[in-house]
Amino acid sequence: MRPRKRVRNLLCGGGDAAKIDESDAAGGAAAGGGRAPFRERLVLPGDDVTPAIEEALAAGHADGGAGAGGAGGAGEDVAVRLGAGLSSSPGAGGAAARVRATRGGVLCCAPGGRFFVLSSSRRYASPGVGDVVVGVVASRTPEGYGVRLGGAAPAFLPALAFDGATKRNKPELRPGAAVFARVVRVAPHCEPELSCAAPGGPGGPRAKDWMTGEALYGELKGGALVAVSSLAARRLLDPRAAVLTALGGALPFEAAVGVNGLVWVQAATPAATAAVARALADADGLDDSAAAGVGRAAAARAAQDAAGD
Repeated sequence: MRPRKRVRNLLCGGGDAAKIDESDAAGGAAAGGGRAPFRERLVLPGDDVTPAIEEALAAGHADGGAGAGGAGGAGEDVAVRLGAGLSSSPGAGGAAARVRATRGGVLCCAPGGRFFVLSSSRRYASPGVGDVVVGVVASRTPEGYGVRLGGAAPAFLPALAFDGATKRNKPELRPGAAVFARVVRVAPHCEPELSCAAPGGPGGPRAKDWMTGEALYGELKGGALVAVSSLAARRLLDPRAAVLTALGGALPFEAAVGVNGLVWVQAATPAATAAVARALADADGLDDSAAAGVGRAAAARAAQDAAGD
């Protein structure tokens, strides 16, 4: 089964897990270039994470675009943007500002100088530019769509924010439709803005007209949605994730993972789709060994069900 190519979609089957059209827009994946990946670490509320941020800046992990609203003191040449779970405060005695964690979780770094703490929360409280998300259309106007991402307020998806869309020829999404999109604008006191158009740029994925069915972003038809924690979603963005590898050993399926904690899955049959969705939900919060066991058990049950039909 060959999936429509979408950024960070995963196709699992035949004993391997392949990442399709990788993009650094997935809200935290380390950029390439031969350098070691950013070393994520557990933090507790009140922990001083300034040394970790300085280490990431020195290693070039924060490259990929200047951010707005730096967090002074953490870096000199790259503007640092603080996301959910982090705050800066003046240092004692006129020293440089320090960045501290405001909640427990895993410290992560995204391209463009964005740092944030992922936890087991299921609320998408702090959208960031470049985040890849899965959302559900909640409302529709002539100008665009309101899309629920799991936060306090819906995001806005313009009606023409699709590759090849025009006023006369554009997608028609209905409330309840699932969409795969990226966050392109975040401003205080305003709803986040989404886009289903490919970002472009050198080395980026090529844009495909939405009518071809091969667009990187857009409506996710069929399949099922499953909600996981933001930390679990982060782990699932790695095609080597234990549960994905175990499932893919015997059960071909396609998945689109949003950093907001919504995952869209589709397999060859409704029963197989339900098995994959249930396994991803059950593996949330488990270590790699336990998650792999959940995946293998789900794949075995799905195979038995298919053999009995």
